[in-house]
Amino acid sequence: MAEKNFINEVIYIHPYTPFIYPWNNIPLSLPALINRLPFKINGFFAEELNKSTIKNAKIAIIDIHWFISLYGAYILCKKLKKTNKEIIIIAGGLTASEFSELLIENFNIDFIVRGDGEIPLAMLVNNLLNDYNINDVPNIIGKNDFFTEQKYFLTQEDIEVNDYLNIDFFPSFKQIIYNLHKFINLGSPIFPFIVISRGCPFNCKYCAGSVSDQMKLFKRGCLIRSPDRVVDDIRRIEANKKFSFIRILHDFLAIGDDDYVNNILGNNKFKLKLGIELFSTPKTEQLKHLMDCFDGGTITFPMDNNHSTTDILTNIETLIQSILLVQRNPNYHPILYYNKTFAIGNKMYQSAVDEIYKKTNCKVLDMSWWWVDYPIPDDNGYSENSTFESFFKASYNQERIFNKDKNDLKPPYRYRISKSLYLLRNYKNINNIVKNIDLNK
Repeated sequence: MAEKNFINEVIYIHPYTPFIYPWNNIPLSLPALINRLPFKINGFFAEELNKSTIKNAKIAIIDIHWFISLYGAYILCKKLKKTNKEIIIIAGGLTASEFSELLIENFNIDFIVRGDGEIPLAMLVNNLLNDYNINDVPNIIGKNDFFTEQKYFLTQEDIEVNDYLNIDFFPSFKQIIYNLHKFINLGSPIFPFIVISRGCPFNCKYCAGSVSDQMKLFKRGCLIRSPDRVVDDIRRIEANKKFSFIRILHDFLAIGDDDYVNNILGNNKFKLKLGIELFSTPKTEQLKHLMDCFDGGTITFPMDNNHSTTDILTNIETLIQSILLVQRNPNYHPILYYNKTFAIGNKMYQSAVDEIYKKTNCKVLDMSWWWVDYPIPDDNGYSENSTFESFFKASYNQERIFNKDKNDLKPPYRYRISKSLYLLRNYKNINNIVKNIDLNK
């Protein structure tokens, strides 16, 4: 592959995304893809780009993963092409895959990697830089009706060798993460993430990670990493003293069988705080085992056995006892996820939320903004063109994204969330965070 140092000629840029944590929402698999490139590159937030960086670049790699990145990506692409007409823009991610043709036409993107990108992205970048033929690069859609068959799919071997933790290519992001870990240690949903699987074996209706939509988008099912690789990653994070906690994605207590869970937890004692969103109410013994293996953190419980995506309630008394079990350990903080969509007009659901809150006084968080509306792919992995405009508008309407209608439910449902999470949500002064960073180190 390429022998030349392309560190200034190929750049990665993360578009502004009005997510809960604006500076910490790079796609889960992004480090794995960038770390597969045969040379070093530098990553940037869109807000920190300068004209010199853009003019010197030949290729810009951007992510358009969750649909709320659409507007930020649109502004970013306009800026890139206005500053450097010759720059080649390559995009990828769930939303880029679903709306690939529309994005190429309307965002002036040159190429989109559809589906899994571990092999295609590295091949495409290398071939473009070296003037090689790109017709043999799979999973690509480009300008002028360029198309190659989507015939690369992530394999078990690929997921085992992927490096999800090395973020050296993105200095400003790395600095932000280190700074956040200085004052947040409750297992908040920020990097580093422990990747359990790519895709999910469950079939939640409103999630493109569901097994049925994975088949449409990526032409494969769920791939689960081996327990050894999971433990290796936890130990690797533990060895870096700048990290105080991990976030586990996804719920391996629900995904794996007893042997899988025991092979991860075993007799391990990790000197880290833990953050995990449970898919369902776990077995009591497994919950105790999980808590014994870490120094504390946050454990989030759903109202159902489907990650709070349905109004089919779990056993409420069992859920209450699980929350109380977590509360008895002062180092752990339980959070209840509920779905406002189901609470409104469903007295049984709302009564259950009331009962849990009254008996546990735990923090309660509405997650309906995450599950309501998501581009649903058709059998070929594309979303309907008619839905693109509504999702594009939603991407810059942060008020809609977070469902901040204060008349929907009475307090405390929307606001009983930890102070640390609020601090993180408002941690937006990127200029103060990234100043004095030497990009050549």
